[in-house]
Amino acid sequence: MIEAILGLPICVLAMAAAFALQGGLLLIDEFYFHRRRGLGLWERVGHPIDNLLLFLPLIFAFFSAPETGTARWIYFGFSALSCLLITKDEWVHTRECSASENWLHALLFVLHSVALGSAAWAWIQTGTSFREALEGGNLSGKVFAGQLALMVLFFGYQVLAGVGLGRFAYPSSELTS
Repeated sequence: MIEAILGLPICVLAMAAAFALQGGLLLIDEFYFHRRRGLGLWERVGHPIDNLLLFLPLIFAFFSAPETGTARWIYFGFSALSCLLITKDEWVHTRECSASENWLHALLFVLHSVALGSAAWAWIQTGTSFREALEGGNLSGKVFAGQLALMVLFFGYQVLAGVGLGRFAYPSSELTS
């Protein structure tokens, strides 16, 4: 029913919804919690690294077709690495964050794997690389490319904020290691 109303396969809708929800919560984390408490060096460096590792499976799916088991295992390996890496800041978060920020992080951890899983579902259902889908005018390619573009912009913002460039700079935090 939803597919007929919106004209998109359910797997593409799930992917878009997962990334949209994750993105919305990331914006709350970034512009409410991080701005309120400031970030130490570990988080200023670590958060862009989290995004770089999130790009690994997504860039792989953009350029590779899911036709073989090997391609799928590579995607899932990159995804597992990304999901594990995002937990690296928890020893800092335990000390630096309020309970509400920690709860938001827990939601983001869950959504991280849901977003990667829904992207895999859309990738496999599309049957081709997202680049080929985009070039062919397939809506899954357009949705995926749009999400990827927004993520690249957010990554750029995080790098600028992390190095303290102008108005993007984070407020200082007592934590420096």
